[in-house]
Amino acid sequence: MDTLETKRLILRGWEADDLEDLHDYSSDMRVGPPAGWKPHFSKEESVVVLADFIKNGCVWAIEYKENNKVIGSISLDKDAARRDVDCRELGYALSADYWGMGLMTEAARAVIDYGFETAGLRCISAAHFPGNDASRRVLEKCGFRKEGMLNYSYRLYNGRVLSTVQYIMMSEDWQRIKEGEDGPSLSEKLALIVDDNLWIMTNLANAAALIYDEMINVNWAGFYLWRDGLLKLGPFCGKPACTTIEMGKGVCGKAAESGKTIVVDDVHLFPGHIACDSASLSETVVPMYAGGKLIGVLDIDSPVRRRFKSEEKTELEKCAAVIEGIWPRDSLDK
Repeated sequence: MDTLETKRLILRGWEADDLEDLHDYSSDMRVGPPAGWKPHFSKEESVVVLADFIKNGCVWAIEYKENNKVIGSISLDKDAARRDVDCRELGYALSADYWGMGLMTEAARAVIDYGFETAGLRCISAAHFPGNDASRRVLEKCGFRKEGMLNYSYRLYNGRVLSTVQYIMMSEDWQRIKEGEDGPSLSEKLALIVDDNLWIMTNLANAAALIYDEMINVNWAGFYLWRDGLLKLGPFCGKPACTTIEMGKGVCGKAAESGKTIVVDDVHLFPGHIACDSASLSETVVPMYAGGKLIGVLDIDSPVRRRFKSEEKTELEKCAAVIEGIWPRDSLDK
């Protein structure tokens, strides 16, 4: 198979000498189960898999240039759902020791380029299990479009059957990405679905759902509305939350009090943080105004520390501006 090279990686065919590296990451419980395959409890299991990789010819070994160690695999295999068409399914696994470095996204982009540019594919598909945000993040960074949920579609090694979240990238999608034509931003998508002729709560509900669905590694997204001297819980997606927050209390109250967006990299280090979901580790809160008056805050939580970058802060502020722009003026006098 062809060897591909990126800034930090070499993607190449598997060799017999790769056995130790393969077993090293494949025996880690953090790697196999989230992708649906059984961890290698013995070296013999890795021997069988390695032989299949070598014979298969569509699975690259991911070699890390810095230490010449094989740290994962990536493949373009047959898509069982799209037979007799020019489509392949992207699959991958990465040693947990190298998570969070952007390496899988780097490898995936190289393989996608190869699939369309060299192999002449019409489309590339991919899938992950619900809740696998790491895999979701890779696919979305690469530009895949979510098709939807395929219910009861994959039997695990232990007999359990799960649903899968399905993604697709067509050759024209890839061409657009290569030409640098980005799709609509989150705030632009929000502007397309809200309507000032609708009840404001309907718009807020759709806004919360869109942000929750579109953003990666978010476990709560919604609104607190300023009513009767308190921030009161409005439409949201996520676990049940605090129903009222006083001005100046917690991240939401502080943002409302200051009139400025607050981004918290670690909520446990924020004085007076109000914990509604114990899984939340970082948070962004954007205060919203209409007619010069506070109307509430947009609140986004993540189970990952340092989740929100400056560009996402700006985009969430634009989302808040969309809501401000459709806020019913008659409610401001009440």
